[in-house]
Amino acid sequence: MAESLNENLRLIEKDKFFLRAASHELRTPISVSSINVELMNMYLDIQNVSPKLTVPLLRIENAVKDMQQLSETLLWLDHDGGSSIESTQFDLRSTINSIVADSRYLLKNKNVDIVINCENSNICCNFPSFKIVLGNIVRNAMQYTISGRIEIDLDERMALIKNVDNNETPVNGDNSDYGYGLGLILVEKICNKGHW
Repeated sequence: MAESLNENLRLIEKDKFFLRAASHELRTPISVSSINVELMNMYLDIQNVSPKLTVPLLRIENAVKDMQQLSETLLWLDHDGGSSIESTQFDLRSTINSIVADSRYLLKNKNVDIVINCENSNICCNFPSFKIVLGNIVRNAMQYTISGRIEIDLDERMALIKNVDNNETPVNGDNSDYGYGLGLILVEKICNKGHW
């Protein structure tokens, strides 16, 4: 029993170290990217360049914000005790529409329909954590559905993302497109800590 307890403590410390280290390592690239996005925005304003350049810059700016939110969430997950992070109220439908729009590139050259059933409602929780959880699951469904449909059902109490793949060749775990599961581990940790 003592051996099992020691092993559990070792795994907890390993997780905590990873969360601290990952958050720390993200800080420098986030700062560099954020400053350069600001400089590019100033340059675009001064030079009066094509509006087409603002779209990729906006994507970069959103990615920087996502990394900042991820870093904050990692720190929150690392923190002991009953700590909580700020809850805000936000629109569920616009949030899922934004997540789907940002991930559409994963459906390039695929025959996949997306069906979203979502109430027009506001929910109150930590937005960055919510976006990380929902975004990861939606991106996974998009990445691993070759042909078929993805059904997204949301209300203020429940989220159900279901992918129906018509592809006759199943994608197996040996496929190089599969990640290491870090996103799903993070989703599980956020849901457990937030009691979702």
